[in-house]
Amino acid sequence: MTLKECAAERKWKFKFLLILIGLVIFTGSDLLVKTIVEKKLRNIPETVSQYMFKQFLTVDTEDGIIANAYKEQDDGSYVLAEKNAKKLHEIWKKIRRFGLDHRKEIIPGGWYFVYETNEDIGFSILRWLDKYMSDTAKWLLLVCLQGGGVLLIFTYFLYVKEMYMFIPLAVIVTGALGNVIDRIFRGYVVDFVMWIFKFIPHPLFNPWPIFNLADVYTVCGAISLFILIVLFDIKTRKLKDK
Repeated sequence: MTLKECAAERKWKFKFLLILIGLVIFTGSDLLVKTIVEKKLRNIPETVSQYMFKQFLTVDTEDGIIANAYKEQDDGSYVLAEKNAKKLHEIWKKIRRFGLDHRKEIIPGGWYFVYETNEDIGFSILRWLDKYMSDTAKWLLLVCLQGGGVLLIFTYFLYVKEMYMFIPLAVIVTGALGNVIDRIFRGYVVDFVMWIFKFIPHPLFNPWPIFNLADVYTVCGAISLFILIVLFDIKTRKLKDK
């Protein structure tokens, strides 16, 4: 029995296997790389001089999050005492303007690994909601939108019968799931791939909006699905013509 025949005979088991493999490869790799990027490229100094601490305080707001995060040492320096992940993220957003983050250059002038967070969705198209919704309400809306989209595609995956659609749909579901998990547990999505297209004289491409592996998997899965649908549609038409 061929793999195709085996899969056709046990579609539910085959679909479950694809999702399981996708969770390990696509969701797992996306979350793992995001964790590494956050650890390696995001820079919240553990120890700062008195001068740098005063510079940090210039961007501190009424909540005094930076003032409360660092403790003064006997030598006049300040050491980071804050351990809460959410507060560390807020500190990073305040001090990032000082250019402390690391940047990994892959292709000079074209491809970089950077640390960036997205509390919106692609191209920040829902940023206008900040005027009308609290941070919590917007977070809940984005979780519902992203999670609902993944659930919708997953439901379609379960009921689709065409074999050629199984793999790309599984890639889309398990790839996109990485961003949903990120949104739920971090409150934002970590992005890290930055491309600059200097040969295209438009600000949109310099740089192109920063993205992550989940975005790559989702886009590749969608493109593959589109190509396969077109190819099989052409094949079906040819068979009907005969």
